[in-house]
Amino acid sequence: MDLGHKTRCFIAINLPQNVKDYLAKIIDLLKSNNKDLPIKWVNETGIHLTLHFLGYLNETGVEKVKEIMEKTVNKYSKTKLCLTDLGGFPNLKKPRVIFVGNQEISAKNILYELRRELGALLIPLGVEIDDRPWQMHLTLARLNYPFEFNLPDLKIDKINFTIESIDLMKSELSRAGAKYSVIEKFNLL
Repeated sequence: MDLGHKTRCFIAINLPQNVKDYLAKIIDLLKSNNKDLPIKWVNETGIHLTLHFLGYLNETGVEKVKEIMEKTVNKYSKTKLCLTDLGGFPNLKKPRVIFVGNQEISAKNILYELRRELGALLIPLGVEIDDRPWQMHLTLARLNYPFEFNLPDLKIDKINFTIESIDLMKSELSRAGAKYSVIEKFNLL
């Protein structure tokens, strides 16, 4: 293998198929209310919850991240998430990003703590960690610039789902959009 090759990586939670199917229906409804607008819709097969974006890593970097995840992830219990509301960054009136929020419904903030611990262990590898307050969200669309978004009368179903693993992912960019694949899965307790 070419030692100079770098892989665009991130740590994420992949969703159960029923949640992806539901989000695909939400995307279709939003699309129908915002036809002919410069919105880049996410392919529902790739919707995930990002814990950390790692950037481009060489083979050694990928192996070091695997070691960190192997030692860290299995100390944490499986947990449940619930879909919350439709949201936008910076806001839903004129968003740059449109998303569905989620919240953990277990007694402990397992994912927040796991994300914090992984971040602290990744910094010595030279990975830049986003230090803004983390808001769990599932991106549905991105806009090149903020404009008035046509919001249908929409209530998000409070679907619960179990998180059983944290995945090291790779992202391959193309004109058709990003293609995501699992490098390695790390199971929660």
